Amino acid sequence: MSCFLGIDAGTSGVKAVVMDASGALLGKGYGECDLITPRPSWVEQDPQAWWEACDVAVRQAVAKSGRGGEVAGIGFSGQMQGLTLMDKEMKPIGNCMIWLDQRASAEAEELNRRIDPAEALEITANHCLPSYWAAKLLWLRKNRPEDYERINVALFPKDYLRYRMTGEIATDVSDASCSWLLDMKKRAWSDRMFEVTGIPRSIVPERLLESQQAAGCLLPELAERWGLRPGIPLAAGGGDQTVGGVGCGIVRAGTIAGPPVWCSAPATSPLWIKSPGRCTACAIPCPENTAS
Repeated sequence: MSCFLGIDAGTSGVKAVVMDASGALLGKGYGECDLITPRPSWVEQDPQAWWEACDVAVRQAVAKSGRGGEVAGIGFSGQMQGLTLMDKEMKPIGNCMIWLDQRASAEAEELNRRIDPAEALEITANHCLPSYWAAKLLWLRKNRPEDYERINVALFPKDYLRYRMTGEIATDVSDASCSWLLDMKKRAWSDRMFEVTGIPRSIVPERLLESQQAAGCLLPELAERWGLRPGIPLAAGGGDQTVGGVGCGIVRAGTIAGPPVWCSAPATSPLWIKSPGRCTACAIPCPENTAS
């Protein structure tokens, strides 16, 4: 029976599990990550620390399972809204400003003033929050222009790990929906929001995938290190909250998970929450319904 490797790029650490097709847990691993707080409201993490934690977690999970040669695919979830900036050599430009980082509060307010709220909600289903890519990139452009000019592409945390495993650049719609740059209805990058923010479209990954789509294949050197078969596919994956909703079975009408912090419920069409300060994430497609 085939089995599967799941990786979660969490805030406190990276978790990995090996499960068979029935959902039975065969092995698990964990690598811890530290928070970096240089100033009040600034919260960062080192992408290299994620990678080292991922390596530890995967090797633990695969070794405990004893079935690395049977792993048929790798799936991802990860902390949302983190801004990981890569230069032209695909090396991180400093630390990632993670979802907890609130330094871009003034920039978020400025962006919200640049566009009619009704139009912003119609496109993105969100008001701009300080943790979103748009606000953070504007902060970076104002305060660290030398770093801003070095940007080749921005990645979410899970996308950075997947890039290290495949050499392929991509993201998925669930994470992208918390950038304030995505057209939620079209499930595509929004030209209008790039115009509003002044952010060049070249900064975001060109490949924008659904969570279940394959984003690349495992590199041979990592397959050998981890005891896996080379070339197995890696799914695009999704943000931890949306993936968690699906994992809890929130895929049929009449089911709901949460609150207090996050609420997941099935919907057959987009839901627009107009209250400021709320975060609406793009749904992960499920049979017959959409969990969001």
